[in-house]
Amino acid sequence: MGMDGWMGSCMDDDGDGCDAAASLLSLERPGRWAMSYSIGRPHHNSCIGCFFCCHYLQIALNNGSAASIPAQIATDSGNLAHCSPTNRLWKLEWKLKWQLRKGSARGTDQGTTSTRFFLYDRNAKPVASHQVEFAQIYPQAGWVEHDPLVILDTVKVCIQRTCEKARAEGISIDGNVKAIGITNQRETTVVWRKSTGLPLYNAIVWMDTRTSSICRRLEKELPEGRLQFVKSAGLPISAYFSAMKLIWLLESVPVVKSAIEEGDALFGTGGVHVTDCANAARTLLMDLSTLQWHEPTLKRLGIPSTILPRIVSNAEYIGDVAEGWPLAGVPIAGCIGDQNAAVLGQKCKKGEAKRTYGTGCFILMNTGETLVSSKHGLLTTISFKLGPHAPTHYALEGSIAIAGAAVQWLRDTLGIIESAREIAS
Repeated sequence: MGMDGWMGSCMDDDGDGCDAAASLLSLERPGRWAMSYSIGRPHHNSCIGCFFCCHYLQIALNNGSAASIPAQIATDSGNLAHCSPTNRLWKLEWKLKWQLRKGSARGTDQGTTSTRFFLYDRNAKPVASHQVEFAQIYPQAGWVEHDPLVILDTVKVCIQRTCEKARAEGISIDGNVKAIGITNQRETTVVWRKSTGLPLYNAIVWMDTRTSSICRRLEKELPEGRLQFVKSAGLPISAYFSAMKLIWLLESVPVVKSAIEEGDALFGTGGVHVTDCANAARTLLMDLSTLQWHEPTLKRLGIPSTILPRIVSNAEYIGDVAEGWPLAGVPIAGCIGDQNAAVLGQKCKKGEAKRTYGTGCFILMNTGETLVSSKHGLLTTISFKLGPHAPTHYALEGSIAIAGAAVQWLRDTLGIIESAREIAS
């Protein structure tokens, strides 16, 4: 097709633009190409946010378990850190278009219900993609799990099949991918065995409610009840957040407890053990002011800091894709939690918000560099941080867990429809 190279992006099934942003951010490093990968929910708009992250980020997958949940982000924000927030977004868009003239991008979206991978041309238009749905595991009412190894397999399949489709169209792939971006389903929790890179239990999905009894217990035990951690984390005690899922794993899965006691367990990713600040903000364990794990919270909840990943920005290099994976050796250069990436992908300036209708429903408003506490039950969280020395942008968020997931439930559990199209009208 006469292209010098390609860039990839990952999409999530919410359709909020997060994946493309992670891919595009990776293009900041001249002379190389980018791909973005998302672990979250899929649609083309969501790729834009992941692309943006790739423009600034690069992350390593150092072994086969490294693409676990949650995903990470990394790159250098360069001189954009010195721009106003509005100018930073517009200069970013211009840089992405300029860099894409030199090549193109690629991206993977591993969502709540499916994995998808996209290849973008130098004009940021998708030219090849592949999507694979995977099974939702419902051990009992209110419980939702994913098999982490199935997730890894679908990611590999989607990348490989997209590359095959691109080559069939005459697109040059080999050696032309600059970097990889990741966007992911937030809060979903996996604990891995450090010595093997294998999961110790299925991934407990963000919408899972098995920890409700733990939440009620803590609300009674802690002096400030449900709001005990709002000052540090911006979040109430809720089954939604990763900390509660970690506590359940510690208390209910003996192999997890023993692995932690032996120093052989990691929460989050294998390989390079890092997470980005946007994902860390959804654990209930990170201090929103310092962007570090909050030691008093860890002590109060009995969660050892030794199992937690290092927190990085949404834009800094971390490592390379492992051998044995498609595109081995390519830097992972952009990743951010799906909803946060959507704010970035939609170029939301301070005071602007995005709405997403996907597996769940989410609205996030960029509050700029100011931490804003809600008096109406909204969550205070991170929007994005485009580099280690760049300013942190915060957000207010409202969340509804079940939206599109109800359609899948009608199809896969009740069996009263065969496809989503049957209820579209």
